[in-house]
Order: sequence, then structure tokens, then C-alpha cells
Amino acid sequence: MNYQSINSFEEPARIIRRAGVPEEEIIPASIGESIRLSFKRAFSAEGVRRFRRENFPVKGDGAAESIRKIVRAVAFCLIVAGLVFYVVYYHNYRERVAQYGKFTTIISEYENVPEVKLEKAWSDIREKYPSVSFPEGMNIKYAPLYAINQDVVGWLTIPNTNISTVLMQSEYSDYYLYKDFYKKSSRYGNPFVDTNCRIGRDGTSKNIIIYGHNTHDGLMFHQLTKYMTVEGYKAAPVIQLETLYEQSEWKIFAVMLTNSTSDMNNGEVFLYLYPDFSSDSSFLSLINGIYARSMIYTGVDVQAGDTILTLYTCYQNIFSGGRLVVFARRVRDGESAAVDTSVAYFNGNAIFPQAYYDAMGH
Repeated sequence: MNYQSINSFEEPARIIRRAGVPEEEIIPASIGESIRLSFKRAFSAEGVRRFRRENFPVKGDGAAESIRKIVRAVAFCLIVAGLVFYVVYYHNYRERVAQYGKFTTIISEYENVPEVKLEKAWSDIREKYPSVSFPEGMNIKYAPLYAINQDVVGWLTIPNTNISTVLMQSEYSDYYLYKDFYKKSSRYGNPFVDTNCRIGRDGTSKNIIIYGHNTHDGLMFHQLTKYMTVEGYKAAPVIQLETLYEQSEWKIFAVMLTNSTSDMNNGEVFLYLYPDFSSDSSFLSLINGIYARSMIYTGVDVQAGDTILTLYTCYQNIFSGGRLVVFARRVRDGESAAVDTSVAYFNGNAIFPQAYYDAMGH
């Protein structure tokens, strides 16, 4: 039997074929060559025509055959769309994880600059970013992030969770809902402070409100859901907030599952997203309303002179449009940051919206 090589001696042999036979009968000599030939045949004019005849309705097909092909084509398109979605979703996930790892590295460069070297460090930074006007008195470790985006206002850290994130604030209320730190479109967005809150050198609002997505892959504010259990609360009863100017600790005092629109609760919405208050009595009235709705009794008190922190995310596992809100109050001057978590328990008398009771069958 006479065989002919199609390769010269200058390159490794890839395939062989019998002399005089058509290309379709070429015998692959390697897996790679086999794949190449398969793609070549599949995307040839005849291959495309064959694919269409076998998978899409054509003239002459009966009703049953046409239906079979349509179902098959739809299933194929759904599979391809699912694969594309998965690849994009996974890429975005890895990109976001890498992004926050990068931020941590950036701020660590100037995290512990000795006082005697601080002036020189600031001089180097201003020389490196001559077009940026850095606020007087800001923490130098945030300078490199601030140089990239002047909407940076701080950093939130919750122990025993993956929540350790830069915080943004824009003059547009929901700008960072679907924008990342670099102001690029992102389904994750970036946790951000309410545009009406003060969080700067001249002080902070009575209630600092921070929004973040609850994503099913566990990023952003997803792990706030841990606070829906006593065990989750005990694992992190104190959280840390750094603004550009100071570091503070905050004691969790309530965890609330509530509605976002009135149709979920017989026309009523509990209002709590107030940055500031007209009087101590209005502030304490809100605190009492929060306590009444808290799933967890924490034993942490709130007084008229306190400042509170509101962490807001969506939670639709029980009813559509639900909102999970975690409240903390700032550790007072001279007060220990320690919390006696042994007194905590699940509050069986907590007030929920009507949608919750409907979903739970009560």
C-alpha cells in the first residue's frame, strides 16, 4: 500500500494520507491535528450546510421533525448562553477578588510610617501625584487610593467575614451601585456611603449609612447575613470603620429584616435612613423602633449622644424586595470595646413586615 507524507523533513510529521484519496480520508497522526481537521471540516461551506440541515428546520421536514430540530436548537443556544454567562461571571468574580487584594497592598505601603518620616513621605507622594490636592490631615495610607479616585472616604472591616472594603461617596446617590472603584461598569458596584451623610474632617453624621450588594457568590455585603443568627453575631460583635481622618470601633446593637416598599407591609414602610435628626427624642424614637424589629437581642445600649452606623443590603431569600440592615453604634470615649455576647439571643418577638409572615405561613 502506497502512503505519502504531506510534510517536509524540516518540520515534525503531523499527518499522513493514502496517495490519491480525498482530504476527508486523511488519517490524523496526532490529537492536535485531529482537532484542527475537525474544525476545518465543521466550518467549511459543506460543514455549515450539513449543520443547518441536521439542526434547523428545512424545506421538506415534517411537523414532528421540525419541532424536534427547534427544541434541539433552543437547547443548544441555552447551553451556549449559559457557558458564556458562567465564563463572564467567573471572570468578574476573579477580577473583583484581585482588585481588593490590590487595594490592600496599596494601602499597606504607607500604613505604619513613623512620625519622623511622615513629612518626607508626604513630600514623595505629592511629587508622585502633582495634580492631586490631598485633604489636610488625612491618613497617609489612603493617599495612593485617593490619588486614583477622590471619592474615597474610608475603609470598612468586619472580623471573621470577607468584608474588608474601601468605601466611596459620590454626589450622585447611587453612582457606585453599579460602578467599581475605577468608575467602570460592574454588577458588584462598590460599597458606598449615602450622599447625604457627612464623613470627613469636620465630623460625621449622626447616622452613617453604607450600602452594598448582597451577591450570591459571597462577595460585597453578602456575609452580613451571618448576623441573622446568634452565632454569627457572636463571631463579630464589633466592627471597624476608618475614615480618611480617624479610626473607630462600633458595637452591633440590632439586626433587622424589613421591607423596601409599602406593598409588602399593608401600606407601611419603617423609615430609618436618616443621616441626621432634629432632636434627641426623634433619634431615640428611631432607636426604639429598630430594637423592636431586631432579630437578635444584643444587650448593647444606645444613648442620645451616640453616633450609629447603618449597613444596608438586599435579602430576598424569604420575600421579594426584602432588606437586611445591620446597626452599630460607635464605641464611646473611655468605653471598652469588649461586648458580653453571652446575653445575646434570638428575638422571637421581633416585628417583621407582612410579606415575611405571608412567606413563613403565619
